[in-house]
Amino acid sequence: MDIQINFTIVLQIINFLFSYFLLRNFFLRPAVDVLNRKESEKNSLEAQTSSLDKSISERESAILQLWKSARVKFDEYISHCSIYVTKHIKINSISEIPKDKKEESGLVDLISNKLVKEFQNVTSR
Repeated sequence: MDIQINFTIVLQIINFLFSYFLLRNFFLRPAVDVLNRKESEKNSLEAQTSSLDKSISERESAILQLWKSARVKFDEYISHCSIYVTKHIKINSISEIPKDKKEESGLVDLISNKLVKEFQNVTSR
């Protein structure tokens, strides 16, 4: 089976190449350019997202460090305050159980009088 090249085959080849060139450069080029531009925008947005995620994690760790240092300072302050309170402030409270009935009734009267005064102060406001 011999294939002979004649003018019709050459004309079809030229027609095909012309159509391919026309489609590729004039009809498909804008669509390909749009797809390439969207792909590059997608890649740049992904890069921005990863950089923002990194900066967010860095800031979160910095905030966590600040909270830890604030907690340490707060604990130190509380310990100093408790030492100051125990040394310098006298707290009026019942420190021991009364020894006899007379002392017990005196404490009960004292406490009830203080409660009545506090209640009157609260209701008068």
